[in-house]
Amino acid sequence: MVLATGSGFPEIELVAERVGTSVRTLQRRLNAKGVTFTKIAQQACRVVAQQMLKERQTRIGDIARALGYSHPAHFTRAFQRWTGFTPRAFRGRSGVIGRRGQRGHR
Repeated sequence: MVLATGSGFPEIELVAERVGTSVRTLQRRLNAKGVTFTKIAQQACRVVAQQMLKERQTRIGDIARALGYSHPAHFTRAFQRWTGFTPRAFRGRSGVIGRRGQRGHR
């Protein structure tokens, strides 16, 4: 996956290189579609965060670090801005699957 770097948001230079174009051309093409690189990267990060939060055994701090946040509070604020929920509230509302494969109830 082009956007997966293992350290949070990928650099636009890396993505442009992987798709075989210059940074400026990538920016122009995205702009022509009405999106920005930052917006796409944030959407990808949100999707990954939501998937990771559905696994209860993964701690929120570990998810924050995996996504490139230096502190869980920074991740919590970003996640709440994206979804309207804190990571903990999202877990409680999503009926996540617990360690034993049973759906969680809250």
